[in-house]
Amino acid sequence: MSSSPAESYFSRARVMSAEGHLEYAIDLFLDGLKEDPGNIDAHAALRETALRRASAGGKDLVMLQKVKLRKPGRDAVEDLLKTEKLLAYDPGNLDWLAAAIRHADAAGLMATKQWFLAIYSNLAQSRKTQ
Repeated sequence: MSSSPAESYFSRARVMSAEGHLEYAIDLFLDGLKEDPGNIDAHAALRETALRRASAGGKDLVMLQKVKLRKPGRDAVEDLLKTEKLLAYDPGNLDWLAAAIRHADAAGLMATKQWFLAIYSNLAQSRKTQ
């Protein structure tokens, strides 16, 4: 049984992440999610990579990149993936998480929406108790 195109992206992304090529891994996860946007395991692996990158001192995107990513895409899935890239470079940003929830909802990806909602709730709650 051959693996899907998305799974080959995810597999390569996991290898790149393990080897410390975090930005490349982020791009590979996003490429795979274009093919399989409802893959919660891939969203989770992307988030883990983003958190590792942030804890290693990875910088946020520059303003020009952010402006480009904030422009509306062709559909809700593209909007979700653009937002997820913003989130990958700024994983603690509640505004990006809220946007990801809205885009997942608009794309009809209810499990993905719930997954992002749980992260949002946990992060918002942890900030209230600090």
